[in-house]
Amino acid sequence: MKPRVLWTGLAVIALTVATVFFYRQHASAKRARRMTPIEDGKTIDFSPGKAVIRESEKETAIIGASVKEMEAAAEGMIFGSKAKSPAQKTP
Repeated sequence: MKPRVLWTGLAVIALTVATVFFYRQHASAKRARRMTPIEDGKTIDFSPGKAVIRESEKETAIIGASVKEMEAAAEGMIFGSKAKSPAQKTP
């Protein structure tokens, strides 16, 4: 057998194996995704490696205090657009 034919055959086999491997990796990653619904008053914990919905009085109190703190910090702030109106443009 000629060396060139041998190397071409090995390259084709290696490319086929790599293609199958990466296709299977991509397909298994798509199957592993699950949708986790967002629910009011509950938290989503990702620390165990997957999304786990938790609800506890302690977390609800922490979230409530944080929301009040953000509302107090944003009180009195006015957000406007950065774009100049046609009347403000200078020639």
